[in-house]
Formats: sequence, C-alpha cells, structure tokens
Amino acid sequence: MALLHFTSGTTGMPKGAIHVHGAVLTHYMTGKYVLDFHPGDVFWCTADPGWVTGTSYGILAPLLHGVTNIIDEAEFDAERWYRILETQRVNIWYTAPTAIRRLMRLNIDPRQNYDFSQLRLIHSVGEPLNPEAVVWGQEKLGLPIHDN
Repeated sequence: MALLHFTSGTTGMPKGAIHVHGAVLTHYMTGKYVLDFHPGDVFWCTADPGWVTGTSYGILAPLLHGVTNIIDEAEFDAERWYRILETQRVNIWYTAPTAIRRLMRLNIDPRQNYDFSQLRLIHSVGEPLNPEAVVWGQEKLGLPIHDN
C-alpha cells in the first residue's frame, strides 16, 4: 500500500481505496507523458483534493515531478480562475468539462482581459468533452482542450 484515499462519501459512507505503489508509478508516468511535466512548470488541477483525480493528479503526480502545484479550494468563479491562470503563470491546466461548459456560457472573452501566454496545455478529465469545448478553448484561451 502506498496510500489510503477515502472517498468523499457523496454516495453513502466514505470508503477507503488503497493506492498501491504501482499506481503511484502510473501517476508519475502519466505526469510525464500525458500532462507533460517539466522542471519549472506550474500546474493547476481544479479537482477537489478529496476526489480521486484531485488526489492522484492534483497532488501526487505534480509532487512526484517536483513541479509547482496550485490548489484552490474556493467555489467556482470564472474571473478568479482566469486571474489564477494569469497571476500564477500556470503552464498546465487540468479541469473538468463541466467547468469548461460553465466558462463557455459566460459573456467573458478571457484573452481580452488576461494574459495566458505562459499556458502550454489544457486537459479535461472526468467525463467526455464535447467538440465545441475544444474549439472554444482554441478561440478563447489560445489552446485546444485535450480530453483525457
């Protein structure tokens, strides 16, 4: 056992899920080949650390690679999210399709007000990503959003 992660309990009593050392190796490899971590990167995974993605890829993968990791526990707020991407100079952003769709519905043109020139990769996770979101990312953020 590498670690014991307890679920949030949203579907009943919290349950412990064992992450074995092989899983930690997989988180490292995914960080290297999918998230494309490099020394000096700044990474932000918007998943709650209590969810498996928030633990596996919001904490473990960046920790294993020694990259700077942003954690923000506040509720969704598009303007604050855009400020975090800009001021923290996030290179790799990992978020959910639900969040992307919420951003798409707002009447905000983020590149008009924020500098995302340091952003290198945007990934989504948790559910399928619709093609319109990929195109929106290219148009509004300057990068396509990759579906994990």
